[in-house]
Amino acid sequence: MNRNETDWLKQIFERLPDGDAPSPAFAVNVMKRIIRDEEKRKRRNERLALLAVIVASVLIIVLSVFALRKVDICEIKLPQVDMASVSFYIYIGALSLLLLTIDHFFCNAYRKRHN
Repeated sequence: MNRNETDWLKQIFERLPDGDAPSPAFAVNVMKRIIRDEEKRKRRNERLALLAVIVASVLIIVLSVFALRKVDICEIKLPQVDMASVSFYIYIGALSLLLLTIDHFFCNAYRKRHN
């Protein structure tokens, strides 16, 4: 750096107010933010792990079905199903999904209230 640049920087630093020690609330806020970021990271890792397990399970099932059909160890034949029973199965599945979703919201509300 040449002399003019150092003088210019020196003038800027002289104009800055002297820094006081950070307040105690600053340390508390920083720790809260660190803890919050750590919780977000844990939740993201849990979701990714759950997604990996689901994808691996579906992949194993699909590959095993393809392998069984290709090797012809056993014949996989789909039974004839009437549409009335399919609509009933969809109805039961939708109700189950609805109940699981409601249960999820109740569990989250309970955790927020008791933590």
